[in-house]
Amino acid sequence: MDLQEPTGPRKATARASKFDPFLASRLDAPSGSPSAADERHRLARAHDWFDSARAKGRLDWSVAHPLGKDEAPQWLGYEAAAEDWDAVMLSMWHDAHGPTVAVLDPKPSRVLDVACGVHAHWVVHTAQQPGWEHTRFVALDLAPSLVPAGLLPRGVRGRVAFVQHNVLDPGGLPFFDDEFDFVRVGCVNSAVPAEHAWDRLVEECRRVLKPGHKLEVLDTLFSLYMPRPLPTIIDACERIVRARFITLALHTAIPPALAMNELRCTRTVKLPVLQAPARPPTVAAGPGADGEEDVEVRHARILLHLWSQRIGAHALPLARAVEATYRAEAPSGALRGAKESAAAEKDSERAILEWTGELREIAGLASVMEREWGWECAFDRRLEGKLASRVPVMERELGARRGRQQRNGGSSDAGRSRWSEAALQQLEAQKREAEQELGLVRRRLRLVPMPRPSERETMGIFGGEAWISTKRVDQM
Repeated sequence: MDLQEPTGPRKATARASKFDPFLASRLDAPSGSPSAADERHRLARAHDWFDSARAKGRLDWSVAHPLGKDEAPQWLGYEAAAEDWDAVMLSMWHDAHGPTVAVLDPKPSRVLDVACGVHAHWVVHTAQQPGWEHTRFVALDLAPSLVPAGLLPRGVRGRVAFVQHNVLDPGGLPFFDDEFDFVRVGCVNSAVPAEHAWDRLVEECRRVLKPGHKLEVLDTLFSLYMPRPLPTIIDACERIVRARFITLALHTAIPPALAMNELRCTRTVKLPVLQAPARPPTVAAGPGADGEEDVEVRHARILLHLWSQRIGAHALPLARAVEATYRAEAPSGALRGAKESAAAEKDSERAILEWTGELREIAGLASVMEREWGWECAFDRRLEGKLASRVPVMERELGARRGRQQRNGGSSDAGRSRWSEAALQQLEAQKREAEQELGLVRRRLRLVPMPRPSERETMGIFGGEAWISTKRVDQM
């Protein structure tokens, strides 16, 4: 028997909220702000939720969610570099279009921001804008909020509620039908597997949106070519995306999902495209020097630096995800042992760090700051001087130790001989690391040229796209 495809919009079952987020977030303190002890306790519990690890070669931590890829397929983390990237992209949208791409007149009374991020940048910023003084905001994210409620302005604190919820939960969003005047979904493409999940997410957003009101979906568009093709990096990205059913082509996922749910008057808005530079900046004498790059190129350099920082900070979880994908795809007889698996993770992590380091060199952010404000990286200058003086000292010490080892080659003390060999190998390793670090610092300071400069003029694009749709008045 042939089953006929249903016609007309699909109707979601009416559902009561599991809680009122504003009642749940009401503060008992007479001052209207939480006590310092309560706030410390809440933030400590929130931080404990994350899976954190020290990032190799960095002062900060790599921070990821603790859920499996089936529950939450997103593969980038929550560290400071990720927050910096989100904040800069938000500022680009705001500079181009204001708080919202959608034209909202009058301003909505109740707003839902889906995938708001742990610091809810858009909600906290928009709640303080003129014209939004009477709007209530619900900020929803997979991760717990890290916004200190006590630091929010008094006029904002009672109008913002934070809800921790997975947008991929089969139960849908925990809100009433027709509960919000405006729903915003920002930058969730890497967290939504395949087109069917986008369809379900848009369906839920339509359900909680009031008829006649707007849904705004926006995301980042970027495409970077490799400065040097690294098979390890290419394979890593392909493995993760394939295993988690993520589509990076927004046009194959978002517009069809909006059409399937019969949201009307869909309008598309794009951010101006910035061309990512393929080569480091040329040397300049200081602020206002000749040969100054235009504003768009400088902005693109900043974005390239931030993007590479974001990927580099998450190198260890990415390497682990690649190895987990390999184990899932490999035939039973071809699985690597524990030592081989650990070595493969280290190789992937090293390749990611080398690649992102090269991207930062191409970005040349230190050069941008030197051009704009005359700032020099004093730390790198001092580090270059210390390493430049340290390497010759290590070379002399190595030579002296090798000479002593040759003179004592016939010694009968085997234990002492083994100790001397181990100490010599350790010193050689320290010298290699110092030489590598010296080379990197000198490249950052542009004292030596970057090896294998790209022949391309650009290395890709940065941009963004937004879709604004309206829920039909007769849509339930």
